[in-house]
Amino acid sequence: MFYIRSCTLTIAEDTTMQQLVNMTTAIIETYHIHCFQIAIDRQSRTASFLFDFYDRDKCEIVYLNLCKLNYMYVFIQYKLGLPIPSTPSLLRRYLVAAYMDDRNQYRRLLISIRKAGLGKRDFNLIRSCLMYIEKNLEGITK
Repeated sequence: MFYIRSCTLTIAEDTTMQQLVNMTTAIIETYHIHCFQIAIDRQSRTASFLFDFYDRDKCEIVYLNLCKLNYMYVFIQYKLGLPIPSTPSLLRRYLVAAYMDDRNQYRRLLISIRKAGLGKRDFNLIRSCLMYIEKNLEGITK
């Protein structure tokens, strides 16, 4: 039974069971890990998951290294709309998850910022930051 693993995450007060089920469906599609049990503790604002790390299509155990586990963690945070992680490595993975979900999101942000009425210097700085992040996620810059 070593392919059964548990995970407990902090959730928002208004997170529903349906949101968690939808998120686990996305995990199945992305990581081939099945979640077969979810429990919500409203007092501590946590959700507990039991995952089956066995890929039935390939008849083998799914191995995720620490990097992929971190990607899965921020993937869950992104899908549930939870706060952005503050550590630099998790923040980068969060930005990658957002970019992979919608590659046009930075262009839409630039359009929104242009309409916000910021000063020219502020707009150019934010524009440069967003362009740098997008190029970094595309692998063009480091």
